[in-house]
Amino acid sequence: MTHTDVARGRRDVGDLGATAIPLVLSFIAGMADVTSFVLLNGLFAAHVTGNLVVLAADLAAHRPMRATALIAVVVFIAVTAVLAALVDRSRRSPYQWASTFMWLQFALLAATAGAAVLAPPTVRAGSGPEVVIAVLAVASMACQNALLHLTFARAPSTAVMTGNIVASTVAVVGMALMWLQAGPPSAGSRREDRSAEAASRWASDRAADREAWLVLWPLLLGFAAGCGLGALASDLVGRWAWTVPVLVSGILATVLSVRGLPDVLRRVR
Repeated sequence: MTHTDVARGRRDVGDLGATAIPLVLSFIAGMADVTSFVLLNGLFAAHVTGNLVVLAADLAAHRPMRATALIAVVVFIAVTAVLAALVDRSRRSPYQWASTFMWLQFALLAATAGAAVLAPPTVRAGSGPEVVIAVLAVASMACQNALLHLTFARAPSTAVMTGNIVASTVAVVGMALMWLQAGPPSAGSRREDRSAEAASRWASDRAADREAWLVLWPLLLGFAAGCGLGALASDLVGRWAWTVPVLVSGILATVLSVRGLPDVLRRVR
């Protein structure tokens, strides 16, 4: 079976940090996405390509395109480009930027929460306060994606779950097949050497299934938990919901500053 590249090269999948960091990042992305969608008139802060769908829908329905959605896409690309250039020109190993990017994400999320709390009670679509909050929120998520793609050995997807759901489904089916049968499928009339080769390939595929699942489940769990809490917090406390990802991001940035990025996640030149 075919698996996402995120599962390759991750042998020490039992490492607590290698599991917890993607889980927490997914939680932050899920909560930021739902909070922005609910409080910023349908804007996606983390799943930035969703804003392209919104813009296309506006165009198809002959509605004025939402300036905030367009600005979000531009800001996301611009922030990512600046951070990529910074890491590329630096003499430091890419993984050494991890804590810096985490603190930058924290600062941007804190600014988002501050702007949201200080904004008028009702933020109109396309208004100045909405644009400011949107720019800060999208910039924070661009920072997270830059963190993953520039400092991690393999970049997991913490904001878009489509590929993760497909890969995890493939992995679960493979593991289920392993549990349902004691060994590889019978080779029938094949020669012994071909049967041995098929058995080896089958065993290798099942091991890859398990490895992929161990990498993917934290991403799915974190994102789902973030979405659920984001929806609940947005409904109960409104704009104060932004304070939750700020707190979680600050804790993660502190841990990374003290402990560093786990070896298994580090990207070196």
